[in-house]
Amino acid sequence: MKLVERFGKKKAILGIAGLIVAFLAIAYLGLSLFFNNHFWFRTTINGVKGSCRSVAKVEKLIAEEIDGYQLRLEERGGGTEILKSADIGLEPRFDGSLTRELKKRSGFGWIISIFKSTRIEIEAMVSYDETRFEKAVAGLVCLKAESSREPKDAYISEYKKGVGFEIVPEDEGNLLDETAFREALHTTVVNLQESLSLEDSGCYVNPRFRADSEELLALQKEMNSYASAGITYEAGSTRVVLSGETIGDWLGVTEEHTVAIDEGKATEFVKKLGESFNTAYKTRSFQTSYGSAVTLKRNEYGWYVDPDGEGEQLMADIREGKQVTREPVYQQTAKSHGEKDYGNTYAEVNLTAQHMFFY
Repeated sequence: MKLVERFGKKKAILGIAGLIVAFLAIAYLGLSLFFNNHFWFRTTINGVKGSCRSVAKVEKLIAEEIDGYQLRLEERGGGTEILKSADIGLEPRFDGSLTRELKKRSGFGWIISIFKSTRIEIEAMVSYDETRFEKAVAGLVCLKAESSREPKDAYISEYKKGVGFEIVPEDEGNLLDETAFREALHTTVVNLQESLSLEDSGCYVNPRFRADSEELLALQKEMNSYASAGITYEAGSTRVVLSGETIGDWLGVTEEHTVAIDEGKATEFVKKLGESFNTAYKTRSFQTSYGSAVTLKRNEYGWYVDPDGEGEQLMADIREGKQVTREPVYQQTAKSHGEKDYGNTYAEVNLTAQHMFFY
């Protein structure tokens, strides 16, 4: 008895399952036939919802959308402008593209659309009057010269004491790239999109360098390294300090975005360095062994800073950001520093007295 009951239950379950499968098969076939002439679920056509709609219905919806269509232009800075369908002579144009798109997708494949949306873009469905379009675009405020501001690159500031070189941020401006703008405008209109962000669509002319530009950041780092250099020149009692603040005033940026050191200012500094350390060719007073003093003019003996050699060493120290204490690079040297740079060992010759003293 129990065996009969079990067999009966199993048969009933199989019967129900069979009915469900049959129902699903009929539903699937029925929807497949339906979708032979209608677009799949989750289908949009140029922004219009086409799910479960026939070609004729979609064409009607597109025509209705065109009648009341207007495009909102979202401009940098928060400004907006409106383009209406009547401004550009917008009208539908159906050439069989919708039917061809429908036939590309088999009705039996509709089940895919439950899990994946379908987006169809057909440019041929919408057209506009070129003359009216150009006139409407020409009248937009965002294209007027008086309303446009060119972008400005981010750049390296002048040296600031205690701060160094800073990056001054770019000015984005609001100058439109007309080619990019017209292309974006065309695509937006033919797809009946209701808004166009000029920022997001890349319609603006961008600055070449922004504050976060790797090239600019590297340049700032290099310039601050140069300005961190400090050179102290010491010889005898003479001391000259070249500070980072002074070096910072020598630095600039070339058109190729490399660091430039003002050679004129560097040369002038080396020249003044010579005025502090040179003793050669200077007029000096000499106390003779007879008690009288004589004046020696243009005497070649003494210290003389090498302009080229010191210039090269100076540039090397700056580029390495060195903090160093040293003497200048000399073209010629003397025995000692100070007023008596000839030292304590020398010969004094008195031609008048025909006498020589050796100390």
